[in-house]
Order: sequence, then C-alpha cells, then structure tokens
Amino acid sequence: MRGTMAILRRELRGYLISPVAYVLLGVLLLLGGYFNFDIVTYYAAQSLRSAQFPGMAEEFTAQQGIIAPLFSSLAVILLLVLPLLTMRLLAEERARGTYELLLTAPVNLTAIVAGKFLAALALYTALLGMSGVWPAYTATLLPLDWGAVAAGYLGLWLMGAVFIAVGLLASSLTQHQLIAALAGFAILLLSWVIGWAGHNVEGEQAALLKYLSLLDHLENFFQGVIDTRDVVYFASFTGLALLATQRVLDSQRWRA
Repeated sequence: MRGTMAILRRELRGYLISPVAYVLLGVLLLLGGYFNFDIVTYYAAQSLRSAQFPGMAEEFTAQQGIIAPLFSSLAVILLLVLPLLTMRLLAEERARGTYELLLTAPVNLTAIVAGKFLAALALYTALLGMSGVWPAYTATLLPLDWGAVAAGYLGLWLMGAVFIAVGLLASSLTQHQLIAALAGFAILLLSWVIGWAGHNVEGEQAALLKYLSLLDHLENFFQGVIDTRDVVYFASFTGLALLATQRVLDSQRWRA
C-alpha cells in the first residue's frame, strides 16, 4: 500500500506541473460546453414543435432529449482525449531514462501499475466532476431525474477506467508518447465499434460481438439504467488491461 501511495503522489505531482492536464481540461470544457448548448437549443426547438402534438410531448423527455445525447457526446470526446492523458504514464519514464530505475526500485509491480492507474483515474474523476456544470445548468431550465444523471456519470466513470487502463498498457509498450496515444486510441476504437460487425452475422457470433462492444454497454447507463452485467463488463475489461500491463512490466523487469 505504501508503494502504491508513493507512486500515486508522484504521478499526481507530475500532472499538476504538466500543461497536458490543463490543456485537456480546457478541451473537455470547451467541446462539452459547445455540445451542451447545441443539444439544449435543439431540445427547445423540438419541444416547441411537440407542443402541437400532445402525444409526442410525453415521449420527448429531458433525459432522452438532453442528458443521454450529452453523455454520448462526452463519451466520444473522452475517446479522443484520454489516450493523450495516459500516453505519458510509462512512455515518459523511458524517454527520461528513469524506466529501469522504476522497475528495479524496492516497489512491487502491482504498486507501480496501481499507483499510475489511480493517479490518472483521480485526475479523470476531477475532470468529470467539473462537467457537472452542464446538468446543473439544464436543471435550472427543466426538471431532471438526478438518479438517471448519476447512472450516466457512473457509466462515463467506468468507461474512463477502461480507457485509462488500456492507455497505461499502450504506454508500457513504447517510449514514444505519440505512438502510445495512437495505440491506445486504436484499441479503444476497436472495442467501441466491434459491435457494428454484429449486424452482419447472426446467432452466437452476433451476441458475442455485441457483448464485446464497449458502446453497447454504455447505452443502458445513458438511459438511466444500471445493469450489473454492464458493471462486470467494465470492471473485467479494466482488470484485464491492468493485468496485461503488469505482465509487460514483469517481462521487461528481467531485462532491466
């Protein structure tokens, strides 16, 4: 535990003095704010039209018209942004020449992986918390189901844990941060779109591809539904990526 906390504090200090975290925060708030404004504006226009048709007004809720599209937009932004947040975690150690020192330090590999993962997750959690200004703004205009909003944020948080774990794995494979970011993005993009191939097959193959699709597991959260099968999927995906990272470090430790 001491080793994990030491790595965690070290990584958080690194983020605080690096401009990367602040740039990513600015990008997230800027793009998220734009999408939130666009979605709210579109919802207002649709609400005016649906007022002419009482039957439609009941189906067109704020959760469906604003919150779910907002979370979907945030998920796409994070797919692009989080690989940039995680690319430095281990690749930078190699570039600085401190990688061998890290591997031979009196800290076990589990502590190294856990400390770096938790540091990035803590920063991501803070960024995600700042995005709460948009639902809060929407709540000043329309009544919201805060339970559904919380479910959506849980989905984004679990998704972020997967993204960070995969990014950490990619960062362990190279000393070039840009390559680490691209590799992490490629893996995440594949897990994002793999379910689309399920439309071209049937039976067990279609069910398997749908289960492997990260996007399909997000949809329930964005609709305000928490399914334990989706939670297990994200937790398993995160755990496997972290275990793979530890295996990579173990194989490299013997060569250090």
